[in-house]
Amino acid sequence: IRDIPAEDVSLLAEAGVSVKLVAYAEKEPDGTIYASVGPSAVMPTCPLCHVDGVFNGVLIDGNVLGETMFYGRGAGKLPTASAVVSDIIDAAERPVTAQRLEWKKATPCDIADGTLFRARRCFILSGEPTDIPEVCAGEGVVSIGGEGRSAIITSAELTDDEAMFATARLGESCLRVYRVI
Repeated sequence: IRDIPAEDVSLLAEAGVSVKLVAYAEKEPDGTIYASVGPSAVMPTCPLCHVDGVFNGVLIDGNVLGETMFYGRGAGKLPTASAVVSDIIDAAERPVTAQRLEWKKATPCDIADGTLFRARRCFILSGEPTDIPEVCAGEGVVSIGGEGRSAIITSAELTDDEAMFATARLGESCLRVYRVI
């Protein structure tokens, strides 16, 4: 996230869009899981857009509850130190009952093919686009421009392959592509 240019952040901020590091997981209908971590363009309608500073947010969309968000301090030296000290005290007080958590190695059938995952995309361009791919045009597309840069936020959800095709069509003017939340 440190490598995201300030120009991208300010360009998207003009439309109320935040750039945030987002961990994302979704269970596919067949039971496999798609998971990723990376910079995302977070739309102003998403509650995560307004999580700033040392705060973290977890947004869960459940089939019964719908969208639920957990929000609180989770970054910075004091919250981190508090969590570490709490864990050490907990382990010292209950050494016999403390449970060990381990990550198991995922098998290929557990993980969905990420290239099939569909998401809205945000294309950051140098200058104004001259040849807009069909997947980047249409109703609901957000177009932002300023200071020699522009952004196109698709209304349609694209697979990674479709996003790569659109990037190729945009040519060298396409600087970066973000997933949109």
